[in-house]
Amino acid sequence: MPIGSVYRALAAIALVLSAQPSDLSAAPDSSAFYRRAGLYDAFAPDSVWFQIADSTLAVGDTLTLLTNPELPPTSPETPAPPRLTAAHVGRRLGRETARDLVEGPTEWAYLLRVAEFDSIESTIGIGIVAPRAAFVIREGHVESDVDADGMIERYSECASFEGVHFQIWEGRAPFQGEFVARFYYYVPYALDPTCPGIDPGPTE
Repeated sequence: MPIGSVYRALAAIALVLSAQPSDLSAAPDSSAFYRRAGLYDAFAPDSVWFQIADSTLAVGDTLTLLTNPELPPTSPETPAPPRLTAAHVGRRLGRETARDLVEGPTEWAYLLRVAEFDSIESTIGIGIVAPRAAFVIREGHVESDVDADGMIERYSECASFEGVHFQIWEGRAPFQGEFVARFYYYVPYALDPTCPGIDPGPTE
């Protein structure tokens, strides 16, 4: 199943989020990016869920939700235009309400307020604790420098057999070298792998 089909099917399944290192991972869990970024899922206007390693976000704090990050160059899917949507923390839910979370750096859960909900309906993606003005869309991809170190960040997604990987890269194009943060969204059915380095298996 291609990644595009995931978003249409996820509303009917339980989700599991994991940011544990895997054989695709190169960045330590202590990376500062895990306090600036996490995963969101949006399945209903009153249920935009966000998980991150930071327990200190307050009601009203500003985030930007990124939909349709970059795909691998070898992906058979046609890339959809990236979208950036402003959001705010509406309520802090805490660690105990994290959705089926395995241990990892996305253990604190929040509900978000999103004025332009239709633009992210039925999607999952990366949420970054930074205002929309901190991001630009250039040549079809999103760039930022949210840690103000002079190195541009870029964002990507790819699929393994049963999940979607979201990565943050700094100072390099996606899928070249090591990423600085990775989040993994498990789905309990087979996907068509697109992440570099994963054998797609036999074709029919």
